[in-house]
Amino acid sequence: MKKRLACGAAALVAAALLTSCAKEPADPASLAITSIQKLNAAEPVVNDHAEDWQYSQLEPNFREYVELQESVLKTNVANYPRIKKVTDDRYLLFYQDAQTAKNIYYTSSTDLQEWEFGKKLFSSRNITVNGENDTLCFSTCDALVLQNGDIMAIASFRSGRNFRRTNEYNGLMMRISSDGGETWGEEQIIYKGSNWEPQILQLPSREIQVYFTHGGPKIQPQMEAGIPTSEMVPSSGTAIIRSYDNGQTWDPYVMEPPYAAWRVSQQYTHTKNGIKVFTDQMPCAILLNNTNTIALATESKFLEGNEEVYYITMAYSDDNWAQELGIDEEGPADKQENMYLGAAPYLKQFPSGETILSNNRQSKFQIRLGDSLAREFGDPINPLAGTGYWGSLEVIRSHTVVGTMAYARKLGDKNQNRIMISQNYLNHRIDVPEAEIAIDGSNTEWAAYTDALFVGSDSQAQVSVRPVQDEENVSFLLEVLDSDLNQGDAVELYLSAGEGETLDETSFRLTVEPDGTVETARFDGTDFAAVEDAAVKSAVTLQGTVGDGGEDTGYLAEVSIPRSLLGADGGTLRCHIVLHNQDTGAVPVEDKLGESRWNVPGEWMPLALG
Repeated sequence: MKKRLACGAAALVAAALLTSCAKEPADPASLAITSIQKLNAAEPVVNDHAEDWQYSQLEPNFREYVELQESVLKTNVANYPRIKKVTDDRYLLFYQDAQTAKNIYYTSSTDLQEWEFGKKLFSSRNITVNGENDTLCFSTCDALVLQNGDIMAIASFRSGRNFRRTNEYNGLMMRISSDGGETWGEEQIIYKGSNWEPQILQLPSREIQVYFTHGGPKIQPQMEAGIPTSEMVPSSGTAIIRSYDNGQTWDPYVMEPPYAAWRVSQQYTHTKNGIKVFTDQMPCAILLNNTNTIALATESKFLEGNEEVYYITMAYSDDNWAQELGIDEEGPADKQENMYLGAAPYLKQFPSGETILSNNRQSKFQIRLGDSLAREFGDPINPLAGTGYWGSLEVIRSHTVVGTMAYARKLGDKNQNRIMISQNYLNHRIDVPEAEIAIDGSNTEWAAYTDALFVGSDSQAQVSVRPVQDEENVSFLLEVLDSDLNQGDAVELYLSAGEGETLDETSFRLTVEPDGTVETARFDGTDFAAVEDAAVKSAVTLQGTVGDGGEDTGYLAEVSIPRSLLGADGGTLRCHIVLHNQDTGAVPVEDKLGESRWNVPGEWMPLALG
């Protein structure tokens, strides 16, 4: 839980109750408080936040967090979830019903909240391997909506008992849907050889690449030599196969020994029994915005003593992996090895430039935001409640990324896995638009100005904040959704024209309560002291009743503050938000904008006025 640092023993300073404009107040019944899903609706400008990505932050939406259970998933051991956006109102979730390999399921949703019952996509079945009864199993499915509208799903398959005895029954299987996932075409084998964790990328040229953990070529000679499976030396690395015709043909087309695909990333770890062992596995690749650079995230596995330790490695290619690596060759040259402790990476990018890197760390799902070139990443957040493994990401809107992972749990000795889903909202610099707004407690004039900051990760209460400016004032619309309004609920909006490490005379605090109280205070060198200024205007509209225990909607406030009071003639205004929520009978919650500290303006979100 995020907590604001206390400022000594100082209490909140009583400040002036501000007056609203002369215009008649808004009728609460005629207004709809805007949810964050409907905001930040402007067409994104590619990489327009690349230069100040370090201020960007992700905020999970508490209200949208869900855990899918056995009744929907049709299995109590669901694992390896992958969510894909098909259209604006259709999503597909792929998962498997075993920790290693068995069946691949999928389900669909229109809102990421309610899901259809799970159905099998790749079904395990009986096979015969060298005269022995065996089972063909499936695992680690990935999918992609292709540029032609088809959905391509690819899963790893393996023989259950003979995985380490023959590569003939290991490989990659593909199915394609041309109707949004309602029906699927026949299974097609597109690669043979030991592998794990395929991931699909399509380039603007329409070339399709399937990245996967590449184990076949190193294990094949050991199989042929009859080495017992317990004595085999596994090795990995990442390789790809490509299709230029939407999956009809593949290059290289690998169906026989030595089962070598096009190697793109390998890191040497050690030599055992004369065999050089490599890592860089579980790949996820993206084409970076406005570049020819492919960024590839992999998991790098090492033995440190008797313990397996995992790191996240990043590799890059500006020439579409033109040079294949040899079987015992490290590469590529452009690489950042072992950047962070963690496993199971997934990589995406927002249109605005911020890259998004997820991984598992101590069974928790982490997400980091990074720069537009995926070279540098910030501190992680943990948006999912439970512990598990093998999570993934999907960008569904310009400011929203979905994170999902299996919640590996047991009740007694029975598995009760769930799939956790979190919708996480991007907060970043706002270029404040110019508009003259009447301060009347209505949001109707704000329809064209949707750029917003969001706080709402720690309880059901959430707030969005939108700014506009005119020649004399900077105005804000605060919209709070809160189903249980009580005394103690409030929003604090911190503003500063300074960018230092400490509060100064330009630091300003606005406090809004649902009962209509709006207080202003300026930092006086010791604490925030009341400010009275007739030019500050405000209006609050309440939808509900404070403290009656009934079901409420929330409240909204419009506030207009003179530039002269803020010291904001141009340039950048810094902004921080703290949301106080007091639900009936519950511990008070203090939610805030990211991990920024309320008393360090240099960490606050930039609002560009120039």
